[in-house]
Amino acid sequence: MDHLDGSDIDDEEDFVEMKSDSEEDSDNSDSEEGDEATMESLFGIEPNVKEANAPPDYEAKSGIVGLCFHPKRDLISAATMDGDAIVYEYSLESVNEVAKFTHHKEPCRAVGYNEDGNTLYTISKDCSMAVVDIQKEAIKHHFKEAHEAPIYSFLSISERLCATGDDDGTVKIWDLRLKKSVFDFKCGEGTVSSLITDGSMKFLCASLVDGSIAGFNIKKRRLEVQSEFYDSGMNAMALVRNESKLVVGSEEGTFYIFNWGDFGYHVDRYGGVPEEIHCVLPLADKLVLAGYDDGNIRAMHFYPHRFVGVVGEHRDFGINCLEKCRQGKYIASCSMDGLVRFWNIDYLYGKKINPKRKANIDKSQFKLESSKQRNRWDFYKDLPRFMESDEEEGPIAGPSEQMEDSDSD
Repeated sequence: MDHLDGSDIDDEEDFVEMKSDSEEDSDNSDSEEGDEATMESLFGIEPNVKEANAPPDYEAKSGIVGLCFHPKRDLISAATMDGDAIVYEYSLESVNEVAKFTHHKEPCRAVGYNEDGNTLYTISKDCSMAVVDIQKEAIKHHFKEAHEAPIYSFLSISERLCATGDDDGTVKIWDLRLKKSVFDFKCGEGTVSSLITDGSMKFLCASLVDGSIAGFNIKKRRLEVQSEFYDSGMNAMALVRNESKLVVGSEEGTFYIFNWGDFGYHVDRYGGVPEEIHCVLPLADKLVLAGYDDGNIRAMHFYPHRFVGVVGEHRDFGINCLEKCRQGKYIASCSMDGLVRFWNIDYLYGKKINPKRKANIDKSQFKLESSKQRNRWDFYKDLPRFMESDEEEGPIAGPSEQMEDSDSD
């Protein structure tokens, strides 16, 4: 296990410069100008030499299925297919591994921090859940038979409570002070794909790939209601509109919208993009990011329902997880390609939504600012995919502006 000791990180980043034959013997001080001339002559365009506005990509040794930002430090944890829970420290210059926990025997499926960041939770396909002391880099508790089936989803509810869901449709609520589960209920036959609660922590909602969602009363420890079964599996959830609406992303690409606390049947829906939704991440009161099976990260606005644009992408695999850093400036995405990618999404908070323009899934190729701006040397490896923005609303609003809607609650 590597040490999480807060040591200094090397600020230098390796890169390979591209030179033409005539420039190979030129002075090193002219290398950057030579690069620009070469790229312009070869491709007829100038390279993007903007300064980095997000941490660089990090390539792990195996596929990454879960991420979680530390609530108080520049750390991000990852769950890997090798069964490891890895902690990275990130900056604009670099991303470095600072700790690795290898207590799981099978793929680690999710990681999560408690509110103060001193505790890291990990769950695994090996049916176990672990509680890790980040400061001491030690395993506090390892519930090796937490479920009878492989655990798939995790939610930290409070300093005392957390919830888990498994591949057989069972949800458990755990009291960490008692070191045991205090509630379990089998709410379906499919995998419990995600778990969510609101600020009041009265209800816990679970989405299942069998096509249903289930609402539990946390205090009374009972099932409140199970929704009707839908033809498409329910994969991921987010709360919008002052936590009054539950947005559920499905396998068919449709967002089903429920009143929070009334989980029996949806009250609205939005077709969005016809690709399977793997994960969703709320950014603002009505703005949500969704990770899709085609590898794109798309921004969606609700009330009014509008497709905003493509925030970023992974090229060869679907998006497994999306997470937001504590300041809200960056999001991170992961995929089975082993990459952790960071995106600066400051501009989205000032994005203006046109209430008169109809939502149109044909605009799914709109590239927003973050999908084009990467570290300056990323330009070369991404060159074959370079494209101009198709965004219709003109220059993207700055981060100081507030989200504007014309609709009223």
